[in-house]
Amino acid sequence: LAFQHAQRVLAANRALEGDVTAALAGERGTLRIGTSASTSHLLAKPLAELGRHSPGVEVSLSNVATAEAMAQQLDRGQLDLGLYINIEPDERVLTTTLFEDTWMILAHRSDPLAAEAATTLDALDGVKMVAWHARWRAQAHLEQLWRRRRIRPRIIYRTDDNLMIQRLVGNRLGCACLGALSTEHLIDPDIRRIPINDELPPRTLALCHSRGRKLTPAATVVIDSIRAVSSRWPGRRDAAE
Repeated sequence: LAFQHAQRVLAANRALEGDVTAALAGERGTLRIGTSASTSHLLAKPLAELGRHSPGVEVSLSNVATAEAMAQQLDRGQLDLGLYINIEPDERVLTTTLFEDTWMILAHRSDPLAAEAATTLDALDGVKMVAWHARWRAQAHLEQLWRRRRIRPRIIYRTDDNLMIQRLVGNRLGCACLGALSTEHLIDPDIRRIPINDELPPRTLALCHSRGRKLTPAATVVIDSIRAVSSRWPGRRDAAE
């Protein structure tokens, strides 16, 4: 009983601390949004819309390392919104699914894979690869799938920097398997995107915010605009598919 009481007291303290943090940010006119490297560029148009609607609001974007860290920061009032891949259910957070991001292979135009209109994961067996770190849940699930199917790519570089991944692919140092959100804007004309027709782990894009905290008008503007942009995103699949 004492332990349960202590847990309730700590939870109440965290909620109070979060309310104070959020209130101070609101007084300064700051909107704090948590993202990952794969999702941040989806915010360009929503932030432009916010600038027209509320030009005095300052926006702070944070690259959050894990889905659990996202939930904690939303709960503690350190973030107002999150835009993230594969958010786990959490009683502290309200989540709205936007769409399923598709997987793509990136290859240099000189690579045999680049000549394919579409391919399967089997084509990656033995291929030199550039990859995200396995701390990202989607990447970890992809590599688990490779192992189950005895597909053995040769991962020689790991980075969470999507632009660096493109640069490495563009310099013929390997292929990459990324979400379409990460490959929408290619920086090198020699890089090709190849769709994958295969069983693949989910990449579910979702909006999230604290369950116990009222959204500011600025947050509402951004949420509405993100939903509009997401509904027209070319690489999307509906979550039910």
